Amino acid sequence: MKTKTVNRKCFIFLFLLLTLVAVSFSLSAQNISETAKGDTIRKEKTFKQSINLCPIAPAFGIFSINYERLLTNHHGLMIRADYESVPNNYSEANINVSGKAAILNYRYHVKGGLQSCFIGAFSRYRIYNGDGNLNETDFDFKLSEVTIGLNAGKRWILKNGLNLNMALGYGVFMDHLNTKNTSPDVLESISQFQKEYDLYNGFFGELSIGYAF
Repeated sequence: MKTKTVNRKCFIFLFLLLTLVAVSFSLSAQNISETAKGDTIRKEKTFKQSINLCPIAPAFGIFSINYERLLTNHHGLMIRADYESVPNNYSEANINVSGKAAILNYRYHVKGGLQSCFIGAFSRYRIYNGDGNLNETDFDFKLSEVTIGLNAGKRWILKNGLNLNMALGYGVFMDHLNTKNTSPDVLESISQFQKEYDLYNGFFGELSIGYAF
């Protein structure tokens, strides 16, 4: 539990730090817009695609990359791939878990163009593979999850294409457990992981930097 508390504090600190970076990023973008308004506006409208990575996720064993493309001036489609190496062992069974996820996110850009606030809907398919040892008995399991929900966010883009994107969302979370060992103790250990792992829910978040073109 102590390790989990430390991880939460680190995550909050890094999130606040990058939020400050986002504010600075926004101010820089505004200054560019004021000093070269005509050219900058024309440049921003040419941005149709973006590839982004999350800079803080690796500190928590998560690697995330996404790609967004504008279908029209207001409608965009984002696809994302995640890999999670869950940093803690859970329950007395010392459960080790890793996960993979694919996310599809429709975004409506309110003002048009990539550099805009957006609202949208997302769907996520995620699989966790885990194993543990309880009472000298090895076991493994698979947790599959589907989440469908809504999200909102904003992207800031500098004239050279460097961009920062922030988004938050939440959805209906549906999961399914598959394991050959169905003893009550093993099921309780897996249930403990499901309850204690902070990201095992319908939350959707993005704080990423990348290049728009």
